[in-house]
Amino acid sequence: MTLDLTGSTKKVTDKLRSFKAKIHSFELARREDYKNLNYKPVFRSSAIFTAINNKDIKTKITFLNYWKIKNNNKLVSGLFTLRDKEGNLINRVYEKEFNYTYTYDLLNILKINKIKNNFLGTIECEFYSIKDLKFSFPALQVFYETKDGVGCVHTNQRIFNNIEDLFENKPL
Repeated sequence: MTLDLTGSTKKVTDKLRSFKAKIHSFELARREDYKNLNYKPVFRSSAIFTAINNKDIKTKITFLNYWKIKNNNKLVSGLFTLRDKEGNLINRVYEKEFNYTYTYDLLNILKINKIKNNFLGTIECEFYSIKDLKFSFPALQVFYETKDGVGCVHTNQRIFNNIEDLFENKPL
């Protein structure tokens, strides 16, 4: 028997049922299954990360363009929005299309904006396509580089596409 952090087996059972009912059937659905009214196509995929640049830590976001490689979708554009810790817009980078790999280097963006060291904020990465992307989470990695090594985080947060998306994906 598995317990969640609250000690309730009912919550675990409910989550498993939810997975089987929603996520598993979604995973099995074909991309661009527009006639299936239970399938919700995705035309915007997003991720948001902490952005840190100081004397100890540098931030880079990188990804392999699996939309182009795996799904033969060459029609993906991207918008990278940088905000400071108060939420003020600092910079926006638009990419009309991507090659096979892409790197967003925070240090380069800060230099362009004449921002020195000790930056803390967020980077929101949004991808758009006229073809179904299927997943609302893009496969991105953020790297936090230090003199002692590199830490990596795979996409784990995003901005919801609309209110329906928010309600359908709230934790139980």
